[in-house]
Amino acid sequence: MNTVLASLVTAFLGVADASSPPSRALDLKTPDGVVLKATLYPAAKPGPGVVMFNMCDGSDRSVWEPLATKLAMEGVSALTWNYRGVGDSGGEPFKGGSLEQVMRHWREVWGPDAALAVDTLAAEEGVDRLRLGVAGASCGGFLAVLTARRMPDRIRGVVFMAGPADDEARRFVASPASPPFLGIAASGDARSAAWTKELAELSKHGSSRLVLYDEAGHGTQLLSSQKDLIPLMVEWLRETLRPPARP
Repeated sequence: MNTVLASLVTAFLGVADASSPPSRALDLKTPDGVVLKATLYPAAKPGPGVVMFNMCDGSDRSVWEPLATKLAMEGVSALTWNYRGVGDSGGEPFKGGSLEQVMRHWREVWGPDAALAVDTLAAEEGVDRLRLGVAGASCGGFLAVLTARRMPDRIRGVVFMAGPADDEARRFVASPASPPFLGIAASGDARSAAWTKELAELSKHGSSRLVLYDEAGHGTQLLSSQKDLIPLMVEWLRETLRPPARP
């Protein structure tokens, strides 16, 4: 596992594909009839894809737009979506509870919704359903790891931004079945930074990384405060989701 100090990171990206198609709205209909609102950012050419999971602060999928747009320009289709009862999605919002109750809700309700989002992106024309990544912030980081564990045939990379971790997440990330892991947090966000560092250090992949910023900020707040972060994430996802080398 490689540790990357954010102050030393410089990301180089190739020439972007400025001809990527415009984003478009999608409806994700759950088995119990709830309509979740999503936005697809398609790449101009066939290639991999990434699904993004929000924080639990009520922010909607628009927080991911700068990253999703850049990914599409770089050949990686992206899907953002809103949880139940958040923004323009239907359903009742989750009102919280103990950490145990919250995590149960994430597993039992949001977990299947997350799988639906992955299946939706995988079904899009031009998206390689076997080269998908997930990126999540705060509780969305928990969902990203959960989704990778439940969909090992599809998920090839996990971006985890200051999320919580449970024993299932620890065991999975430490296992050979776990995909490469990019952990991102701010040192001022002490508890989340500790979870993120723990998971990153458990990963056995040589391409797994830990990026710690020496300041405050939680989850997707870092996308706007750290100017190097979006290029770093795009480059890591592009490299991680490349086609496997032919023998």
